[in-house]
Amino acid sequence: MIKEKILAAYRAGIANVIIPKENEHDLSEVCQSIREDITIHLVEHITEAIAICFPETSEIVAED
Repeated sequence: MIKEKILAAYRAGIANVIIPKENEHDLSEVCQSIREDITIHLVEHITEAIAICFPETSEIVAED
């Protein structure tokens, strides 16, 4: 399922994708050329995703 979502993001022109670190093994199913053209962020906790999406709020989130 990760493969299809990354492919859809790629086709839509999305340059960054955030996925759970647990799904890292699924990346082997994604074509190498797509993995090179898109930035895939592997996160273990939602605060990491928030920091990627909203870098200006990362200090606020880290304090909570």
